[in-house]
Amino acid sequence: MSQVSGGGALSRGAAAGSGATGGRAANAGNAAGAGNLAAASTRVNISGAAGSASAAKAISSGATRSVLPARAWVITVSDGCAAGRREDRSGPVVAEMLAAAGFAIPRREVLPDERERLARRLQELAGLAELVVTTGGTGLGPRDVTPEATQDVCDRLAPGLAERMRQAGAAATPMAWLSRGVCGVCGACLILNLPGSPRGAAQSLQAVIGLLPHAVALLRGQTGH
Repeated sequence: MSQVSGGGALSRGAAAGSGATGGRAANAGNAAGAGNLAAASTRVNISGAAGSASAAKAISSGATRSVLPARAWVITVSDGCAAGRREDRSGPVVAEMLAAAGFAIPRREVLPDERERLARRLQELAGLAELVVTTGGTGLGPRDVTPEATQDVCDRLAPGLAERMRQAGAAATPMAWLSRGVCGVCGACLILNLPGSPRGAAQSLQAVIGLLPHAVALLRGQTGH
């Protein structure tokens, strides 16, 4: 919209230049148009208000602007959702928060609680995205295998992120300490396990979202501080 406005001002200046006060009007119009275009070229629009304030600050800094938008893939791990018996409520919440923090979301998907299948998909996505976020399958149930599938493909773990998420969840409910979610690195991709409930997923992601731009930069080899 700003570029259209600038172009309009330039056109009006040129049109006015064909009248009696052509030289002065053209110069004024061109100056106004150039000013609008210059303002448009330097304006940065970051919609991080719905997400973490620290994430928005990190994304808008010069250090991380060059590495974003990073691609973030969201996977809901749930037998019920995969079979169509239950609505996926956590995946959209997670995707919305990541988008508000400046990440590009190629797509969301739903997979059943099957360790080998999830591990294969995580391995595939590690070559397509800088960040993969799962929601669900982190509890103590017999079908909760997301942490195991994640560990199957990760070269290194990032325990600090997982502990920070558990601590944030425990501030709302002590049941958060039962979550077994892990965080780790597969190649140059960061994988995060979030709880399956919409509230738990949002609280956990909120706790670490401000750290993700810097983590992505480090995995891209931008290690200068």
